[in-house]
Amino acid sequence: MYSFAEGQIVYMYHPAGAALQTGTRKIQGKFVGPLCIYKCISPTQFILMSLDGKVFPTLVEESRIKEDSIYTSKGQVKTLAELRQALLGINKELSPHAPQML
Repeated sequence: MYSFAEGQIVYMYHPAGAALQTGTRKIQGKFVGPLCIYKCISPTQFILMSLDGKVFPTLVEESRIKEDSIYTSKGQVKTLAELRQALLGINKELSPHAPQML
């Protein structure tokens, strides 16, 4: 059905958590994220982490996540590694002699 890999950027179905982001149920989204797949436990179960590195210790079923991408000035990225590369490229363009942030 789906094929997710470690490092892939995803959104997780979590209607109660999405209400916390919007503050109202009228315009409530049903997905939270972007998140990243930290570890594939089985073909249908995953452990997720936030983009800042916080690992969520609960298993998430494949049916509760959907793949996504993030748009950067370097184009569309679908994995955490691609996002890091895009951000490093932006940092180098802005200040080639400054220390790197990532």
